[in-house]
Amino acid sequence: MNAKTVPIMLAAALVCSLSACGNTNTNLVTSDSPTANVVSTPSPTPSNTALSVGSATTLGDWSITVSSIEFSPQIDSGDGFTVFNPDAGNQFLIVHSTVQNNGKQAASFLPSIGSNADVGAIVCYNKDYKYQPTNLLGYDNNLCDFNANPLTSKEGVIAFEVPEAVVNGSESLAIEFTQGTKSAVFVLR
Repeated sequence: MNAKTVPIMLAAALVCSLSACGNTNTNLVTSDSPTANVVSTPSPTPSNTALSVGSATTLGDWSITVSSIEFSPQIDSGDGFTVFNPDAGNQFLIVHSTVQNNGKQAASFLPSIGSNADVGAIVCYNKDYKYQPTNLLGYDNNLCDFNANPLTSKEGVIAFEVPEAVVNGSESLAIEFTQGTKSAVFVLR
């Protein structure tokens, strides 16, 4: 082979592989078969469509609604004693949400120590910077580590400690809930 044929062969291989990937309906029934009008399609894959604040979605056994967001320099627990303060130069991004366990067994929402089967959350700023939830231990409205019996719901907050650059920035801001390979994204800004 000479140097000119190698790029041509690589291009041909690439075209063949791409055209094979484009055929997602591999179970078409031919007109010769008794079920000629039946077409079997692959099962749907999760949508990457971003949801807006006020929307609801289902992820696994959980229904999740993000109702509003706010930034705050502190969170008052309401008990008259406990106030949560972020590190210097940071604020809390508070995501007001409602979650419901639609499963047939008790489960934990956003567990501190979880597995791939559990729901997790992350805030993405400008698509590159990622922030983990802050577990506000002892705060009644905290949704992190919320243990729910079947068909139990709770309205509460998920707090994220973020720098002032995120608070004052104009770049995109989203929260992504994940469970295994599935995810749901809410656009916050």
